Formats: sequence, C-alpha cells, structure tokens
Amino acid sequence: MEQFWRDGLPNRTHPYVTTVLSPSNAWAVSLEGVAGASAAAGVQFEPSLNLRWAAVYTAYAADTAPALAPPGLRSAWVLTGFVRPIPASGFFTFDGLVGGSRTATGVATIARLGAAVQAHDVRLAPYVRLQRDAAADGVPTTHPYVGFDAFALPRPALGPLFGAVWMRAHVEQQLDGGPQAVQVFAARPLSSGVRLEVGVGKFAGTPGATFTLSLSSYLPAVRTLTLVSAPTAGGPSASQFVQGSVLWNRSDGRLTYAPGPSLQRAGLTGRVFLDENGDGRWEAGEPVVPGVRVLVGTSSASSDSSGWFRVWDLVPFEPVLVTVDSLSIDSPLLVPAFGSASIEPGPNRFRTLDIPLVRAGVVEGRVRRVTPQGPEAVAGVTLVLTDRRSGARRSFATFSDGAFYLLGVKPGLYDLTVDPHVLDVLNATAQPLRVTLAPTSTGVGASDLDVLLTPKP
Repeated sequence: MEQFWRDGLPNRTHPYVTTVLSPSNAWAVSLEGVAGASAAAGVQFEPSLNLRWAAVYTAYAADTAPALAPPGLRSAWVLTGFVRPIPASGFFTFDGLVGGSRTATGVATIARLGAAVQAHDVRLAPYVRLQRDAAADGVPTTHPYVGFDAFALPRPALGPLFGAVWMRAHVEQQLDGGPQAVQVFAARPLSSGVRLEVGVGKFAGTPGATFTLSLSSYLPAVRTLTLVSAPTAGGPSASQFVQGSVLWNRSDGRLTYAPGPSLQRAGLTGRVFLDENGDGRWEAGEPVVPGVRVLVGTSSASSDSSGWFRVWDLVPFEPVLVTVDSLSIDSPLLVPAFGSASIEPGPNRFRTLDIPLVRAGVVEGRVRRVTPQGPEAVAGVTLVLTDRRSGARRSFATFSDGAFYLLGVKPGLYDLTVDPHVLDVLNATAQPLRVTLAPTSTGVGASDLDVLLTPKP
C-alpha cells in the first residue's frame, strides 16, 4: 500500500501485489498489479551465466494526474538480452534491447545493440541505437546513434595518490546530426566507505559545459550522497540525500543502526560464548568470546566486547547459511560447536542464534610397520579421523619420523583409521583405533596413540 498526499493535485492511494513464479531454475514469471495505476507481466530465461533474456509489458491507467508514472503514458514494453559468446573469456559480452512506449501524443520505439570487451585495466563498451518517434498528428522520424563507454580501473603502480583513481567516459554521436553527449569522470576513495567523484560534460541543446561533483558515503549507521552541478551557462545547484534506520534489538536490549531502509528486511543477532557445559546454550557465568567473525550468507559481523554480533539487511524468509571464520578465533584450542547452520529470518526483526565454542584438543601418536627387525616408523601415511556421531572426516598425514599431530579436535568419540588406498599400496592391514576426547582438568586430547601396520600374508 502506498499513499500520496499532494499539494495542488489529487491525493492517490495505490494498493499493490506482486507475485514471482519460478517453474525451474532457468525460468521466472512475474506479475504485478497496482490498483488504479498499472499492471505488469514479465518473463525471464537464464539457463546459465552466459545467456539471459527477459520481456516485460506494462499497461497504465488513464489517470490525468498520476503519482507513479509520467502523465499521458498508456503502455510500455521491453525485450532485453545478454550473451557471453566465449564463456572462458568472461569480459567479452553482447547485450541488446528493443522497447517501446505509447502515450497520449504518440508512440516511441528504441533499439540498442552493444558489446563489451576488457583488455588489462581498460574496459570498452561500444553500442549503436535507433530511436523512432511517431507523433499522433505528425510524420514519424528515425534517428541513428553510435557511442561508447570506457572504464579505466585503478592502477596501484601510479602511486598512493593516483593509483586508486577510477575513470569513466561516455561519448554519443547522432549520425544524422551532431554530438549528443561527451562526459568524463574520475573517482577516488577518500577513506573506508567514503568516495569522491568529479566530472565534466557537454550535452546537445545545453550551452557550455557542466561540471559535477559527488561525495558518497556508506557508513555503519548512515549513507549519504551529495551532488553539486555547476553549468558554465547557469547557476549551480546542489542536493543532499541522507538515509539510515534506527533498530531495536530485543535480544540484547540495545539500539542499533543500519545505513538504509529497514522495512521488510531482516536481521540475525547472537552471542559468541565458550560452552563449558556442552549444552549449546549460553548460561550465566559462561565466558563470552569477542572478536569472532560470524559469516551470515554474504554478510559478516564480529562479536563485540560483550560477545554479541549483529547482521542486518537480510532477505526475509530466505534461508541463509551461518558459519564461523575459525581464523578469527584467537586460540587454536577453541572451535565452533557446529560447522554451519541454516537460518530463515523473519521480516522487521532480529532472529537470535547463539554461537557456542567448545574447547578442542590434540590427537597425536605415531604410525609403525611390523618388520623382522622390529617396528619401524612410516612417513607419509594418510590417516582418517571420523566422528562416530556425525560422520565428519578429517584427513592428515604422518611426518618424516612417523609421528602425527592433529590440532583443534572437538570432544567426542572418533575412529582413527588408515586410508584404504595407503593400505593397498603398502600391502598391509591396520586395526582401527577408538579415540575418546573428553574435557579434563588438564585439557582435551589423546596422545601416545600407536597405529601398527601389519603386512598381509
């Protein structure tokens, strides 16, 4: 539901509904209806990353003062396509577009074909396009255009000042007329999350050049965009955009912030702690672990001094995978109690998931082979440690002296075996060892394990 209150124009209320159907991974069908405004239907086919096409048709209501569309617009349609002809060459692509619109004064049709290729740090994207305008009471006109976009990626070899500069340019020429647009831009990050861009352009029908400056920031609590335009033949103008959200996290009783809109978004929060009693739940007295990086889908957050982490801007009802970056844990003798978890967050709220860490230990011993002269150490033997409860397997090899050492093993019951392929090569057998790791006053671990290889008869 969207409500528009307007000065000098009638107010508008537009309830809307959207449905997306995916009969398969390659196909998607979308339907959208906005009461009193428009109805749209679309279809998309994307069998791989190298091919995609889509078609959309939209019909608009005959409103004399619309709030969501330009006045007089009756319908619009568009067909787009994308192909990567050489999949191994990921930066060589073609794209095309055909579309049209019908208004109260006539019909407009456009067609565009473009390509893109990248060499080293420069990407070129030439294109051609046709534009046909047919006024209801006039003679149709067709104009051809040709243009290109160029992008220059940063070159660190240019030094700390210019090595981070990113540049782009745009040129378009009307073949039966004159130049339509010439633009050049340069951008550079000023700090983490803050970016400055300056540019100059010349447009057909506009006297003189136009200088532009934009300053954008994406900070933990807010995002901003400052735009300044200064044409040489007119007065300057400026605009400021600020966006952010204040969120209440019920789990830890705190306010938190997000740099963008938060309605119909979701979040995940929780506490990273040392699970001393092994029940998987935080209890008073169990220590928290700060500085641990938690991965939530494509986002991540680190636990603060109180052990809490917070991730916002997730898609509601879409399952996300939660894992822990084990390299961010200070001690190698602490490991996550679970490898990963799938969470389906709800809209407009944080869902809570605590991350228990458990004390891990060391499994160590040696591998020897029975010989007439007595047991001898064997190097390079692949061993497999299997969790009897979950079936998880870890493989490792013996050192040059036959010893083995495996760090970060969680408490539990395990089977220690020799890889069957190694036994076939050595023409030997070995009895599996049952290994039990349990927390004790001296830690967690199993040492002095002796794996004996016996030659087959």
